[in-house]
Amino acid sequence: MNEYLSRGPEETEAVGRRIASRITAPVVVALYAPLGGGKTTLMRGLARGWGYDGPVTSPSYTIVTVYEGEVPIYHIDAYRIASEEDLIYLGLEDILYGDGIAVIEWAEKVKTLLPERHVSITIEVVDASRRKITVKEEGR
Repeated sequence: MNEYLSRGPEETEAVGRRIASRITAPVVVALYAPLGGGKTTLMRGLARGWGYDGPVTSPSYTIVTVYEGEVPIYHIDAYRIASEEDLIYLGLEDILYGDGIAVIEWAEKVKTLLPERHVSITIEVVDASRRKITVKEEGR
């Protein structure tokens, strides 16, 4: 388990790059954080660390956004889904068990679909600018 303390968005993005340097495809990353916790900022850093340099935005309304880096990066937002079946219908299982990288925001909503082996990242809001970021390998 690794823990980081970020003191602002730039540091959160830098932590994402550092985490990405230690994670290789294929992998599923379950991302847990409250609204406004810095999920998209961390995701931007992860994507940069995996070789994607384009825009990174929250996929809240599209549910799944694909970033073409060195390998496909699937940015999934489960916040608005009504049930796990909704994501199954969208092809989540193919993404989770494919050759790319899948990062799932609000992963607690699809916990039973996560592979046994995955990486969990939890962002805790310490105060208005600071975040505690915890990374844990699950099922290893």
